[in-house]
Amino acid sequence: MKYKTETMLHSVKVRIKAEKSLEDFYSEYNHIEIIKTRSFGKMLFLDNEVQFTELDEFIYHEMFTFPSLLSHPKPMRILIIGGGDLLLAKQILKYPLIEAVDLIELDDYVVKFCLKHFKPLLRDTKNHPKLQIKIQDGYQFIKDTTNRYDIIYIDLPDDKRNCEFAYQDSFYIDIKRILNSNGILSAQTGNGDGFYYSERSRKIRKILSVKNRKNSIEYFKLFKRHFKHASQYREHIPSFFGSWSFTVGSNGVDFKTVEPQKIKENYEILSGNTLYYSPEYHNSILYKPRIIERVINCIGKE
Repeated sequence: MKYKTETMLHSVKVRIKAEKSLEDFYSEYNHIEIIKTRSFGKMLFLDNEVQFTELDEFIYHEMFTFPSLLSHPKPMRILIIGGGDLLLAKQILKYPLIEAVDLIELDDYVVKFCLKHFKPLLRDTKNHPKLQIKIQDGYQFIKDTTNRYDIIYIDLPDDKRNCEFAYQDSFYIDIKRILNSNGILSAQTGNGDGFYYSERSRKIRKILSVKNRKNSIEYFKLFKRHFKHASQYREHIPSFFGSWSFTVGSNGVDFKTVEPQKIKENYEILSGNTLYYSPEYHNSILYKPRIIERVINCIGKE
């Protein structure tokens, strides 16, 4: 029997026709739904918000993974906070220079259901010898660990009660303690339509900022406060019905001055094992629409 499900995207309600419900489960931390649709294939929802779909997950995960991974001079040890669907880990593990990936996920059921329903996407990722999955609070792990990492990825759902630490300055101070001197922090930072913070659209900004109080520009301000080099880029994700932002910060790597030839050399190590990302496209993410560039350039001068 066909039915319809609704999800909130950028404070706009979108109705998606589904063919079948595969999971509808309340864990301690999430309402987990997996549905099958004709348009997007299988979709994962957490608390009624789209996390990824079979159709286009590779766009999100490749564009999250490789700009940071290929900008780092020698990434060997990686930490993922969140990412229980394992798809970010899958992309990172394509890079043969990686020695270890620690993935810290709060909700064991997210991992279990994704392994059950997305086998063709995940393949043998869970059993990769370089991957270690730990079910625990991500921030507590950061506070307790004595490990140091070359890249830390923050792949947490937006506007979640148990993810509020990602909005706090103390979190970034603790992150820097476990980052190597040329380490990189990379985070998904929500709705990428940052031009809502321009001077000409205050009314729109006010309306669309009600649900998610920390939009992409607010995240960029946090990164700018805590890292010498900070950059933000956006990518259109069809199943998110808009652009999505990713923010990167480092005290040792200046993303704007990494040589394109170096990116190309690092990409060759992957043997072309991507569907969306390429060294040529990497160059394009350094440029932004003028209205967004102006907003970003004003940060730090306020």
